[in-house]
Amino acid sequence: MIVLKDKSASLASFLDLLQKTRERVLKLLSETKPSIEALDFEDLVYRQACEAAKGTEFEGLVERTGKHDFPDIIANQYFGIEVKTTQSDKWNSTGNSVLESTRREGIEKIFIFFAKLGGNPDIKFRPYHECLDDIVVTHSPRYRIDMELERGRSIFEKMGVAYDELREEERPISVIKDYYRRQLKDGESLWWIDESGDASAS
Repeated sequence: MIVLKDKSASLASFLDLLQKTRERVLKLLSETKPSIEALDFEDLVYRQACEAAKGTEFEGLVERTGKHDFPDIIANQYFGIEVKTTQSDKWNSTGNSVLESTRREGIEKIFIFFAKLGGNPDIKFRPYHECLDDIVVTHSPRYRIDMELERGRSIFEKMGVAYDELREEERPISVIKDYYRRQLKDGESLWWIDESGDASAS
């Protein structure tokens, strides 16, 4: 596979690829109105991204990653697409683990490609870090996605740490716990903050 040399200079072209992919996927959804599962939708996005890449600098450079890899789709070994869907008529959902332990090496610019299938189906895409507004805990700390989040209101601005800085931390959970401890009022507690170590974040 030939990889483009000047990867970062292709951001405008990558945004155009995302827009064309969005248009193609929405057209298919409007024609069939399927009740589509998340993995099937991911495959649909991948196939339409490959089609949209034809005749562009990304032709032949769009790949689908493994089932548990982050992000779901990569382009030119630099850009990433994390595909999310919701059957509701809202622009939010639970996102990925804060640890990003399965992040593909070399992928620097990741966008969320989010499909709202409830109500009038629609798709939005945004830089990954811009639409993560909080951290929630299921079995491990995960980001919460809000595709309509105002710029400058992400969890990273709240914590006072840049996304790229946090993801490269050796113990990011410790940084996150410190932030949430500072938010607690007298007498309040959160079980996952009080647990020792980072075991709950695996």
